[in-house]
Amino acid sequence: MGFNNIGRVLTTNAVEIDTERVTKKFNDFALSMLWGFLERKPYLSARFRYQREKKLVTKFQNKPDLTTPTLLEADDNELILIFRTLGLTDLVRVFQDPDVPTDDKLLYLQLALQQLHAIHNLNETHGDPYLKNFFLLDETKDIYTCDFEYQRTGPDPAVTDVLILTANAIHALCQEFPGISGAVLASVNEIYGHELWFPFDIRDRIFFSLRFGMGNEFYTHFGKKRTFG
Repeated sequence: MGFNNIGRVLTTNAVEIDTERVTKKFNDFALSMLWGFLERKPYLSARFRYQREKKLVTKFQNKPDLTTPTLLEADDNELILIFRTLGLTDLVRVFQDPDVPTDDKLLYLQLALQQLHAIHNLNETHGDPYLKNFFLLDETKDIYTCDFEYQRTGPDPAVTDVLILTANAIHALCQEFPGISGAVLASVNEIYGHELWFPFDIRDRIFFSLRFGMGNEFYTHFGKKRTFG
């Protein structure tokens, strides 16, 4: 099992899916939370995470450039959210599929980055922007995103969102296409421009190096202030 598949196993919440409804019950603790310090994801209670996700899903409904879950019901006492079921394939599986052309994978990454950018344009953050939380809608080939329960700490949580999605994509794609990191970084520049900068500290470097195997190209791209004009 690779790192990209761990998120499906070490889950905090209980999720049940049938043909019409996805029922998500928020729980308080999972072993994966012990890793939270390195990824700037502090421990948050089940109620806090439930309230954050409910608020953001409601805010994101029917917004331009965003394709997010349709919330059907919410139970504030039991901390349960119920969404409409859709035919989805997460980008971990898409990127691991050798039958999907590389250009298509890069296109899906750009669409995921557009989703992230739309969230940031609403002055919000995703909080958990791993590939496992971006999905290809089987019928339309649009990209859909979900799981907004976490929030990040650090100098710029929105840039942290971009760093995590970018590093996860490089890690996933480089297993099949070594050297593709330049194309991934070019996709980031196309969506966000060249203004992204992050002051990596030791904790960040440990996290991105251990979790995604990031090296100098990644740190140089996002760790260098750029001058314009």
